[in-house]
Amino acid sequence: GLTGKGYSKLGIVRRLLWPEPKKGDADTDPELRKVAYETRDYRSASFANAVEPLPPIEPVRYTTSKAARRNLLRWPGLISRLEAWDAKAADYGVKHVYPLLDRRIVEFTLSLPGQVFRDVEWKRLFFRQAMDDVLPAEVCWREVKADPARITPLIEAMEQAYVQIAHAIRAGHYQGRDADRLDMNRLANDIEEIGVRDRKRLGRLMQAVEFLGTRPLQSREDQ
Repeated sequence: GLTGKGYSKLGIVRRLLWPEPKKGDADTDPELRKVAYETRDYRSASFANAVEPLPPIEPVRYTTSKAARRNLLRWPGLISRLEAWDAKAADYGVKHVYPLLDRRIVEFTLSLPGQVFRDVEWKRLFFRQAMDDVLPAEVCWREVKADPARITPLIEAMEQAYVQIAHAIRAGHYQGRDADRLDMNRLANDIEEIGVRDRKRLGRLMQAVEFLGTRPLQSREDQ
């Protein structure tokens, strides 16, 4: 039985509830299906045909903008995110303040109709318009929340690393099953042409690179 193979009682229960996929049964392997979804922009034709990706997680939708904003205020991750930003900003001598979380502003904005907060192009439209004559345009109409003092060094380091990865792909240093599952030519093209500064594309690019790994770069440095 399973106890003779060194499994704990909890391990036995997990095995019964979630049995391991059979070898060679790739289309039912949840890990491979997860990879197939995460690397969907860069899957090779053979991998796409062999493995059905996991379905995307349905986004939580709210009937009104006010309901969505109330939910964000109750979100536990809000506190951890603020604490993480503060801790990291301290390394750069930056102090974060959050005027939009002032109770008076929160209560006032929750009393406003939802349509003033966004249009087809912009989120937080009400705040942007209110501060248009106060803040510089590059601050007021910025699309992302990332703090430049903290994010810019990270982006620059990633850019250099990704260029090395693209060179390693072109040189054929990536071989084996993982590389066969990706369209390596398209991945290298996107790294070279799009890079890591396109925030809208960066997430999927990072998922493909993380799946691929950096072992070829490490092995070359060791030689």
